[in-house]
Amino acid sequence: MGTITVKFEGGDALEHRLDELDTDEAGKKKDLEDELQGWLPTGAIIKMTKAEGWETSDGPLTVTFSVDMPGYASAAGKRFLVPVYLFQARQMDAFKHVDRKYPVYFPYAFGEVDRINIKLPDGYTLENTPQAQTARLGYAGYQNVAQFDGKQLVTQRILQVNGIFFKLDQYPEMKTFFGTVQAGDEQQAVLIGGRSANQESGIHSHSNAP
Repeated sequence: MGTITVKFEGGDALEHRLDELDTDEAGKKKDLEDELQGWLPTGAIIKMTKAEGWETSDGPLTVTFSVDMPGYASAAGKRFLVPVYLFQARQMDAFKHVDRKYPVYFPYAFGEVDRINIKLPDGYTLENTPQAQTARLGYAGYQNVAQFDGKQLVTQRILQVNGIFFKLDQYPEMKTFFGTVQAGDEQQAVLIGGRSANQESGIHSHSNAP
């Protein structure tokens, strides 16, 4: 069980406000819960608890959710395998194939800044800290760094794409770039402790995402 706070800014916030202009509160709540559901692993149980910023024409739209993800950590004896990055990358569908017939187009340049805190259960420690991952192009950058302070694992992730239209001859380098993003996002941490991993893990997470 954990909390997720999402802050939409710039064009992303404007797009959400325009899309929900004629929608009542219940409809906004459902749409935001459905959107977050698409970012998380299958089976996540989501409830929006607060939304701030609907009425302003600028500034961020900030939404808070309570989240429960049964089975997020997989058991292996006295170990847990825990994905260190919570969300599913939204851009990966554009880079599934070796070749592409059409240019790549995003609605607008975008950035994602995420911080995820995973509190370890009592009696457990981290067997390995995931390696830092970085990638950079002239128009895009990615960094994913994890740190462990003895009690919780903190992952900080930045993805920035400064462009909207990319020609076909740019596709190979973009595919390689987003391949690095996917590999970094799919890293797992190994927790080890004295209890059986079949017992309740007690893992909590808190994250911020655009």
